[in-house]
Order: sequence, then C-alpha cells, then structure tokens
Amino acid sequence: MPNDELAVTWKDVPDTLVVSVRFKGKHEEIDGHIDALSKLAGSYAAGDPIVLYRGGGDMEVCLPVSRPVDGAESRTLEGGTMLCAPFRGHQGSPETGKAIGEEFGRLWKHTIEHHIGVTEEPWREVRVGVAGDDGAYEAELQVPMLLPKWIGRLK
Repeated sequence: MPNDELAVTWKDVPDTLVVSVRFKGKHEEIDGHIDALSKLAGSYAAGDPIVLYRGGGDMEVCLPVSRPVDGAESRTLEGGTMLCAPFRGHQGSPETGKAIGEEFGRLWKHTIEHHIGVTEEPWREVRVGVAGDDGAYEAELQVPMLLPKWIGRLK
C-alpha cells in the first residue's frame, strides 16, 4: 500500500512478446486471468505478469512468452523508458485495487511536480514477486515517459 515517501526510478523496458486478455472489470478479477494465461502459455511463459490500466476498469493482463502460443493472440508490447515505483499488494483484494489507484495518483503528482511528460499509453503494474500464503505480492508500477519517445523519433 502507499508508502510515506515515493521511491521512483527510471528504467528502459524492452519490447516484449506477450499473450494477453483485455477486459472491463474489477481489480480482483486479475488473478484469474493471470492463472488462465499461465496455463495457456505453459512452458512458453517467460516473465512476470503485466497488467495494463487504461482507466474506467479497462484492463489488460499480459504474460511474456518466449514464442507465440497456439490458441492465443500473441503481440509485442512496446517498451520504452518508464518512471517506476515499488508496490506491495494482496491478490484478489479490492483494497489493493484502490491502493494501486492511489499510488498511480502519487506518481501522476510526481510527474507534474517534476515536469515529466508521460505518454497516453496505459500505465502498468508488473508483478515481480510471487504471492505468499497470505496472498501478498510485490510489483513495480510503471508510467511510460514521453521525452525519450520523442527523442527517439527525432533521431
């Protein structure tokens, strides 16, 4: 849940081949989609699950894969330079969904206070820690930054 101090870093994230499912719903539905994608990908799963947040309950759960998966739509999730902050939550918890929204709000405020332009691309939650017996997990919240994209296009 939100910390008193916002610990932010910048990171270059590579393009990633993923299988995904997009849905409009509640945060507590995410884990079921992660489980279904993990079963579908099987041994081709190749990284931590990524949740894309578009606003208004519009989400997409992505699972990195080593190659396209039969029976699933595979696509390349565009990388880029991300403003990142750590996050801890609990699987299937409505409180976690609210806390993620609050933490993204703090990241938004940080971008304004530090004059950091962000893209209109979805913001991300990358689940980097496996859930424990109590459902706790660790994640990294990522916000796509605008300036590095513009510099890349001008080159």
